Amino acid sequence: WVIYSNSKQPEPVPSETSTISGAYDAREVYEKYAARIQPTVIQASQIVAAYVANEVAADIRYKDRTQIVEGRIDTIGKDILDDPYVTLSAGESEFRSVQAFFKTKDLQQLASLSKGQLVRVEGTCEGLMMNVQVKNSRLVD
Repeated sequence: WVIYSNSKQPEPVPSETSTISGAYDAREVYEKYAARIQPTVIQASQIVAAYVANEVAADIRYKDRTQIVEGRIDTIGKDILDDPYVTLSAGESEFRSVQAFFKTKDLQQLASLSKGQLVRVEGTCEGLMMNVQVKNSRLVD
């Protein structure tokens, strides 16, 4: 096969049996992208520490990816738009926390939670905005 581009020389396309210099094998490709598909479990203190240490590096690792964050509940409340949330403590010496936002349909479940309770929350990390924001959250076992 030959692919024509804007350049004057055609670019050959390797056949299925030929080798491309620097090509990934299937396992490397799977491992590289599996982390984006499968949620990882991380402690609230670890993800907050990563953002405090280097927000840019933490965004590359966590932002726009589904995470399962484990931690102890610090607060259960609603923001100024009336969206329910739970904050997970990152430790006594850290003023930042993980703030997990839920849907209104989850109010009954959130009402049964207690400060200090150990929970796991699955959601999409949205990065650091005072706290580490996790949207579209749900409680998981």
